[in-house]
Amino acid sequence: MQLPHISETMKCIGAYVLSEYCEYLVDTGRDPQKIFDVLNKHLTQATPKARAMLLNAFTKLGVKYDSLTDQVQMICFVSS
Repeated sequence: MQLPHISETMKCIGAYVLSEYCEYLVDTGRDPQKIFDVLNKHLTQATPKARAMLLNAFTKLGVKYDSLTDQVQMICFVSS
């Protein structure tokens, strides 16, 4: 997910895996903001299917981490 250009399938898989299992990354010292940023950089060039997966991932991150709530709300508001 850190590469600048990845396939749409990888965007969907990455969004799912990172949103479902992000607490394990955070427990090992990863910052939730960095997880959010990695996903966010792919949003503008995503197909509608991948965009939906990414928005779902943002929502899950916003629920799990209060520090991301404002950013998630802004992205969801702008994307609608």
